[in-house]
Amino acid sequence: MVLPGRGAACLTEMMTGINTAIRGTDIAPLVAATQAVAERLGLASPRTPLIGVVRDADGAKLSKSAGAEGVLCLRERGIAAEQVLNNVYRSLHPHTAGRRQLSLSEMIGGFTLGHVVTDDVMM
Repeated sequence: MVLPGRGAACLTEMMTGINTAIRGTDIAPLVAATQAVAERLGLASPRTPLIGVVRDADGAKLSKSAGAEGVLCLRERGIAAEQVLNNVYRSLHPHTAGRRQLSLSEMIGGFTLGHVVTDDVMM
């Protein structure tokens, strides 16, 4: 059996004991397939909540696989880690929009899967 790159990454997560892996709704079919593989191999499959895909202003998927800059590129341009984390947090928790920059402890304390959006998010 040959697994695509994402499938192999999911399998590695299962083998290393990761118990929650947040994925985008665009790979929902792959989640089911990797869970089936894990079951056949006797591995515990992580809980896999699905979130909306982050898209740019034109509606294109905003991901490294689609050619978007990764976090390292943002850091190299001088964007502070706290700002990057705030942007990610706010994209998953839109009820925090317009507030001051949150501290890391506020983001950790306020993170709940129940607030995570499942619709695509425009950045």
